[in-house]
Amino acid sequence: MKQVLVVGTGSIGRRHIQCLKELGVPDVFVCEPVEENANLVRSMFDIRGVFNDLSQALEHTFDGAIICVPNHVHAAVAVPVIERGIPVLLEKPIEVDLAAAHRIQKAIQKNAVVCQIGYCLRFSTAMEKIYSLIEAKTFGKVLCADVTVGQYLPDWRPGVDYRTIYSAIKRQGGGVCLDISHELDYFRWLFGEPVTIQSDVRKISQLEINVEDVAETIVYTASGVLGRIHLDYLSRATRRQLYIVGENGNLQYDFITGMLQIYEAGNEFWKQRTINEDRNIMFKKQLEHFMSSVRKNAKPLIDVDDAIKTLEFAFKIRESFKG
Repeated sequence: MKQVLVVGTGSIGRRHIQCLKELGVPDVFVCEPVEENANLVRSMFDIRGVFNDLSQALEHTFDGAIICVPNHVHAAVAVPVIERGIPVLLEKPIEVDLAAAHRIQKAIQKNAVVCQIGYCLRFSTAMEKIYSLIEAKTFGKVLCADVTVGQYLPDWRPGVDYRTIYSAIKRQGGGVCLDISHELDYFRWLFGEPVTIQSDVRKISQLEINVEDVAETIVYTASGVLGRIHLDYLSRATRRQLYIVGENGNLQYDFITGMLQIYEAGNEFWKQRTINEDRNIMFKKQLEHFMSSVRKNAKPLIDVDDAIKTLEFAFKIRESFKG
């Protein structure tokens, strides 16, 4: 790719710009209506051009576009780009309601362009390793899985009032079920599609938000895995962990420390290794996969159909709670 448009220049947009530059993409263009943000990326990067309006940007031709706008306007931005025949890497989740997600899906089908959804954890070295261990049946059949993620919402963006960000606002797709959907995506990827779901989804803190701040879910999958998924905005000490119980062993991984531990039946100790990688490596691998999919006109690892299943999973978690 020689010419790439990045729409939206928040923290994730700036990370994508940096990664594009490190991958040697010569011409990076930006669409950013907020002048302050546009000036910031001009000062940080060698940008080929800055547009303050999407229609203005789409008067030009691009090899691909990366869309990093707020979740509730994904369809409004992505559909016009797709209708121009431009391949898209769209940040997660695909949208905040299914009707909007299906509009993106229909645009892709009609225009036959590659669209990849940005569930970047699948491209981390640790998750690639864990996936390969499961595929190789290192622990035999996986029986149970425990997924946990929690971080105190006011600490997410230092210097920014948490009450003003989309995470806190229902109509913008806030709430842990939609907002922390990386865990739902990789759960499906590793353990299969949910068959039964039981959940407790509530707002239990004093945070000034109008969405759920915690969700506790028990899931049984088509592949026979019984899983527990915990999502919260409450943990003062950030935590992100995965624990797997198999017929012949166990695995635990801490995303914060990078510690991967494996126990195989017959051994009397845990094998340990630390996987520390710069986050940009994961994002660059994601971009390389996107570029390769476009070049080959091939289905990406996480396409729109896949992302819609994760969105449906999030809604089913909410809907399964009758409290």
